[in-house]
Amino acid sequence: MRARRSIDERASELMPVPYQQLSAIAVVDGDAAVRDSFFPLLEGVGFAVRAYATGTELLKGLPVFDPSVLLMGSQLPDINTTSLLKEINKLHLRVPTIIMANHRFELPKLEDMAPSPAAILLKPVDEAQLFSAIDSAIHGVTHRVDVTR
Repeated sequence: MRARRSIDERASELMPVPYQQLSAIAVVDGDAAVRDSFFPLLEGVGFAVRAYATGTELLKGLPVFDPSVLLMGSQLPDINTTSLLKEINKLHLRVPTIIMANHRFELPKLEDMAPSPAAILLKPVDEAQLFSAIDSAIHGVTHRVDVTR
């Protein structure tokens, strides 16, 4: 129980928006360890979290789950990020998307995507940057990764 409280305390210090007003975050990443790592942190501040291993799973779950924000890995096993964002738009869903890049060399390509993601972060994702990006996405502000770290 002590470890959970520590995560909650850190998250509440980092997340600037009222937690109760936030509903859901969908996480899609081909790596189970990455997907699972978001549950304690995001649920600790009041988000409902659903994780998907593929873009196809996400597309099937989106109309039912209706997330406030989508956290997406940059390299999914079944579909590229640009195609997935276009498919989401075809469903007439406007979900702010934060893309998590595996490598720095992906950043220029991801920044030029259309439709444009709300934020691009570099894995491993820094908690402070993650919560800042989520806050920005919810409020409609574009957030770019600091590649100097």
